[in-house]
Amino acid sequence: MTINLRAWTGEFHDVSWAEVAGRYRQMSDRYPAFQHLTDIVDSVLRSGCDQQLAGQTSMHDLIVTTRPISKPPIEEVVVRAPSSLVPVADDTVVIDCLSDRGHADRITASVDEAVSLFWRFITASFDVTPTQPTG
Repeated sequence: MTINLRAWTGEFHDVSWAEVAGRYRQMSDRYPAFQHLTDIVDSVLRSGCDQQLAGQTSMHDLIVTTRPISKPPIEEVVVRAPSSLVPVADDTVVIDCLSDRGHADRITASVDEAVSLFWRFITASFDVTPTQPTG
């Protein structure tokens, strides 16, 4: 199977991290399988990097890039939700780096590793590291 991990060519709609957090809290309250997404967004809010990173959601996936948002193609880190169009097995997290500059990658791991893997991708893709503890 071929996986297309190329950068996003559409418009990026930056949503406040507080709004993204509220949306995921509602989802994870109703569907516990979304808790790792809530944990990731909470880590962004705690990190001191919320002004450097821009976030939005697709149907349920978390999509992150840097501010200021570049013109397309836009390099993005995408955390796939349990309901994503990309298949996600129970108790796993799938994180994609979408890029046209050679950083394209996908990792699948246990949801217990979601926050640390997210930050590994953010640091590798955007050279953004948390200034405050994220855990």
